[in-house]
This record gives sequence, structure tokens and C-alpha cells, in this order.
Amino acid sequence: MRQKRALTSGTRWSYLMSHVLTWPVAVGALFAVVASMIALVGEETLPYSVGQRIHQPIYAEVTFRVRDAKQTASVREAARTATPDFFRLADPAITTERIRKDLWRLYQAGADSDGYEKFNQVMVDQGWEANEGLYNRLRNLVDETGRQRFENWINGMKLESEYVVRDKLAERRKPGTTARFIRLIRNAKEGGEQVVDIPLNDLVSQASEKELEGSAKRLSTSFPYLEFRPVIETIILQTLREQPTVLFDKERTLARMQAAADQVEDVYVTYEKSQPILNPHASGEENILTNSQYELLEQHRFEYLRFLAQKDNPEAAKLRKTRFLQRTGMMTLVAIF
Repeated sequence: MRQKRALTSGTRWSYLMSHVLTWPVAVGALFAVVASMIALVGEETLPYSVGQRIHQPIYAEVTFRVRDAKQTASVREAARTATPDFFRLADPAITTERIRKDLWRLYQAGADSDGYEKFNQVMVDQGWEANEGLYNRLRNLVDETGRQRFENWINGMKLESEYVVRDKLAERRKPGTTARFIRLIRNAKEGGEQVVDIPLNDLVSQASEKELEGSAKRLSTSFPYLEFRPVIETIILQTLREQPTVLFDKERTLARMQAAADQVEDVYVTYEKSQPILNPHASGEENILTNSQYELLEQHRFEYLRFLAQKDNPEAAKLRKTRFLQRTGMMTLVAIF
């Protein structure tokens, strides 16, 4: 009896294996399991690839924002270009003080010469043009009162207000500046540094002889007698042709350019929920997915999953429920077919 039952049971199992669990059914079941797994994890990966042609708009499932690297770089570059060039005063010993010393040499040449010929020789040695009118004016200043007057004329020259640069039109750094002034750093009387903004129009270009001559003429007007002015202009030009009064401070300029760029906050682009992230129809052409666009879609997927993980957010809970039902429906369809 037991043997008969065993035979009957074995027959049923064999029948089940041969008629019900056929290879097509087994393969179908395996396919259903695999498809269900894909459905369960499918939203964790992007259904797109770089180089793929996008035919329809891709919409945002949540509102999110991404850093716009290109716009951020553009704004920071604008901050760099808006930074003015920084300058510092040249050593006074080879600029303003040299001019003052040469003017005193001129005074001393007149005071020490007991005749025009001797005076003329001193002037030739210095590369200055002499004339008797100048000599006579100087001889009239040899007393203490005259010396004081000459000193007052020298002190009246606004040498520190003539901002001579090598070439005011030169591009001194990259990117060039859009500022219409330079920023001059000079020592303050009470100590520390003083910052003075000098309009470009107030600069004197060492590369322009006309501008240098104009500067010399302005400075020479502190001497009231016309006989002085040609030689005064010559003395000034001798120095300014060799040495500008203000020098470009490259190190400080580059540091301030970088500081200005660092203060610029990142620029972000916001994508609203249900609005297109990518829209190939906007340009009238189908879109080939680029690396940057793929990264944008990845960021959207990250933000979407992070939103779903919010336990106390009713909207997130609703979206999780909808997502679960969609997955269940997909699994059911796979199992049926």
C-alpha cells in the first residue's frame, strides 16, 4: 500500500514537472523576477546616457537648484576685471627729490658764479640751456631773502600731484581692468597706508613726449619769472623721461583681483517642479545629451531621492505612495505577460 502511494505521489510530481513546470514557464518566472527587480531599483539609475538623442522634454519631479559653473566663472571674471590697477610711489630720491636737488643746483650755479661765462659753463655741464636773463635773475636772489623766495617757489611745485606712469594705455595684467582709475597706495602722515583713486585722465604717460612736456609746463608755473621756466622744464623732463613717479604694483593688484573673485557667491539655477529640465523643442532641434546635461539629470535624480527620504513631509509621503503603486502595477503587468 505504501509502495503504491509512493508510486502515485511520484507520478503526480513527475506529471507536475513535465506538464506544468515546463522550461518556458520556468524561464518566464525567472524573467518576471528579474523584471520585478529592475522595476524596484529602476528609479535609482538614469534611463539616459551621454550621446543619446532626446526627443521629448524631461520634466522636474521636484523643485531643485544646481550651481551654474559657467555663470559663476563669468561673474567672478567680471569681479576681476572691475578691480583697478594698484600703484605705489616710486622712490622719491630718483623722482621728486631729484628734481628739487637739481633746482637747488641751478640756484647754486647762479650764486657761485662771478660772471656769466662761468655760469654758462656750469649749465652746459649739466645739460641745461643758459641765457643772461636767467643769470641776472639768479644773481638777484643770492641774499637770504632771495634764497627764501627760491625755496618757496620749489615748495610750491606740486610734484607729488603729477602721476607719471610708463604707459597709461598698457594692459598690465590679464584680464585687463574696466576701471577708469588707478588705486595709488601711499604712506599716510600718521602712519600706515593711504589709498588714493586717480582718474586715468589725470595720469601722465611716460611714453608720450607731449604729455611729459605738459606736465613740466604745469610744474614750472610756480616760478613767477618767465626767464626761469625753460630751464625748469628741462630739469623736470630730464627726470621724468628716465623714471615714472608711480609704479604698477603687480603683486598687490593680482591679490586684490583674487580677493574680489573669492567674494563672489556661487550662481545657482532653480528648476521648478513640473517644468522642463531639458527641452529639445525650445531650440527647434533634437538634443544630443551632453556630459553637462547628464550631470544635471543626475543632480535632479539625487534631489528627487533625497526628497522622497523625508519622513515628515506629507508631499514626500504622497509621492512615495504613488511611486509604490506604480512599481506594483509594473510588477503585476510583468507577471501577467
